[in-house]
Amino acid sequence: MSVYHKVKSTEENIKYVQERNALIPTAERHADKLCGSTGQGMSDFEREQWVAKWNRIFHGTMDNLWKKENLLPEKT
Repeated sequence: MSVYHKVKSTEENIKYVQERNALIPTAERHADKLCGSTGQGMSDFEREQWVAKWNRIFHGTMDNLWKKENLLPEKT
């Protein structure tokens, strides 16, 4: 593998991270809207359930937004 290829991969990785990170606020707002933005005042069990649901919605939304934006990285 050439040095150029490694640099290109690093630049592509940086671009991927920047594009993916730009989707975070939208996914957070969606999860907050469906679950509430905090689990304060809940029992430990309720908080664990809230965290699991919030994470499931957040990560699912991230994946859906990524696919919708057609930002899938090219396979080499």
